[in-house]
Amino acid sequence: MRRRSRWSQKPVNGTRQVNGFTLVELLVVIGIIALLISILLPALSRAKENANRVACASNLRQLGIAFMMYTNENKGWFPFHAAIGEFDKFGNPWQAEDWIWWHAAQKPADSAICSYLGGYQLKVLRCPSDDVPYHTRKITPDAYIYSYTMNMMMTSDPKAGMKNVKITGVRRAAEKILLIEEDERSLDDGNFNPFLIGSTVENFLSVRHDRQKQSLDSRGNICFADGHVDYVTRRISQDPKYFDPTK
Repeated sequence: MRRRSRWSQKPVNGTRQVNGFTLVELLVVIGIIALLISILLPALSRAKENANRVACASNLRQLGIAFMMYTNENKGWFPFHAAIGEFDKFGNPWQAEDWIWWHAAQKPADSAICSYLGGYQLKVLRCPSDDVPYHTRKITPDAYIYSYTMNMMMTSDPKAGMKNVKITGVRRAAEKILLIEEDERSLDDGNFNPFLIGSTVENFLSVRHDRQKQSLDSRGNICFADGHVDYVTRRISQDPKYFDPTK
């Protein structure tokens, strides 16, 4: 005898009877879907973070090129490091030569680097994974809303007490830090100070793209003095071999 499909049972009173899923079958299907989602979501999250890491590296690469263009037009000197507490001759808490103008009373588009970016571009100055409200260190009333900071050892500000080297004086430029993607816990100005290791105001290389976020071997994006960008360990950002342009 031919077996009838459950979906084509004998008509009752001239109407085809259709049997639906049972409750158990529905629960099984829902359970399978939930399991697949739990497996796929972490993979999708990692894929998104990897894409953000690449976009962040692209931002730093563009900034690195802008810095190179600046040095070409300023006799090899880098701009100033845009640090908190650096006053100009008029008493303003910033200087015209700062690489980024970030105080509320300033226009970022007029800062030293933005003209080499084709104008002020917030998306180039901020990592797509950087959540600005989580910039927890706020020393001045003005919040630093960007993701990248300049190695203060590269500044040409004579008042900063640094070695003030030109780009031509940087030894092994491909190994020397120019810009870093700084951690949201220490972002408070445009300056990366590598000498604050172990202090309460230590500056950290961000490891927001790395799943292992606590170790010194966790990684973040750095732009080096030759303009290239690499995804390196936090340990490198604390090594004078990499942040001192004269070593």
